[in-house]
Amino acid sequence: MRVRSFRAADLVLLTAPAGPGLQAGQAYLAPGLTPALGSSLVHAGPAFTVATDDGRPIGCIGLVEQWEGRALAWAVLAGDAGRVLVGITRAVRRFLDLGRYRRIEAAVPVGFAAGHRWARLLGFTLEAPVMRSWSAGRDFALYALIAPENRAEQGAGG
Repeated sequence: MRVRSFRAADLVLLTAPAGPGLQAGQAYLAPGLTPALGSSLVHAGPAFTVATDDGRPIGCIGLVEQWEGRALAWAVLAGDAGRVLVGITRAVRRFLDLGRYRRIEAAVPVGFAAGHRWARLLGFTLEAPVMRSWSAGRDFALYALIAPENRAEQGAGG
């Protein structure tokens, strides 16, 4: 497993005919993983790609900056990414610990149990169990990762 900077073409390579295909819980994303989306994500915020030793992308992970201190997390994983999920999880934890954001949100499709487990494993807390028809007519749950200093401020009423 190798971690490198995200490139616009990486999303398309995940779904290319010779590519690995997406994990079942994200298969609905395939038609939207276009070069244009990849290009916009390159400019939206920090991102990285997890690749096999031969360079084939098996996961793309990043943040879309909403405004100063707040970002929306995204991740697209190949169907065979599970074999290196421990390594991917470690890389994502390091990435999220950049300390540059006070709040990072992640939306997970309601019925995607593995996505919910992974969000919790990464330290996200469930805030909204069901946001009806939030994206593409699908229901999502909203998770948030709050920076420790922000949690302390909230606990003190400030």
